[in-house]
Formats: sequence, structure tokens, C-alpha cells
Amino acid sequence: MRWKVEGRTDVGRTRSHNEDFFLVDEALGLYVVCDGMGGHAAGEVASRTAAETIRSALAGVADDPAVAGPALRAAVERANQSVHELGKADRSKRGMGTTCTAMLARGGKAILAHVGDSRLYVARHGELHQLSNDHTFLAEAVRQGVLTPEQAKASDHGNIVTRAVGP
Repeated sequence: MRWKVEGRTDVGRTRSHNEDFFLVDEALGLYVVCDGMGGHAAGEVASRTAAETIRSALAGVADDPAVAGPALRAAVERANQSVHELGKADRSKRGMGTTCTAMLARGGKAILAHVGDSRLYVARHGELHQLSNDHTFLAEAVRQGVLTPEQAKASDHGNIVTRAVGP
């Protein structure tokens, strides 16, 4: 199977600096996107630390998807621990966090990991299909039937992330 990967980040219109980080390691078959949590201390440190920790944890993992799946989960858990400990050790970084969406290509399969609201899509036949579910207050309220999709779209609480790496 062949993967076509492209990446670009942009600071956008409302932020003064970019807290995004993406990692492409084709030799390892690893693709990671992290979005440091805006408004939190050192989001750019959290996003880079998470992605690099995942890569380090997966170095040498077997090509077998049955082994690689649990290894990817363990790598994301290690990234969570690394970001959290870095925040505890340095007062200026306390509370930092990041979203994380990762894909590990093994044995012709894509193994996915996702925390937060950085979405994962697949493009097929000219159409994008979302593979991940946002871990946000509103998305979870819709999934639980507390809100309708229309109510969620009209809400001011769209960017409250309920799961993240680090904090």
C-alpha cells in the first residue's frame, strides 16, 4: 500500500505563535499531528515532545499489526507521561498539553491513535471521510444525545477539549 502524505501548519489569525507540530517518518511508517493547546503554557513544547516521544517509543517495532497496535497505544501513553512530567518539572510549562493524532503503517494496514480534536481523514475517490471522533465537550454531548448537532453548532463552547496529551 502506498501513502501520500502532506503537511503544513499555519499560525492562523488569532494566535501570535504556532503551537502545531507534525512528524513524518516514512522509514518507520509513522505520521503524527499534534496541536499544542492554545492558551496553555508551552503548547509548542508539548506538541513537539509528544510527537518525538512517540517516534522514539516506536523505533524497532515489528511490522506485524498485532504487535504494532499495542505499541502505538503504549507510545501515546508514554508521550502523555513525558509531557505531564515536563510540565511538573518546570513551573513555566505547568498545564501544557496537546492533541495528538497518529498513524502507524504496518503490514499494509493503518493503525490509528487519536486524542483531542485534531481530525484524521482518509481521501477516497475524491472525497474526504473523517475517521476520528472529536474529543470535545460538544461532540461528546451530541454522541450522548444531550444536544442535537444543530444545538452544538450554535453553541459558544466548541473548542473545549475533553481529552489531551499531557495536562
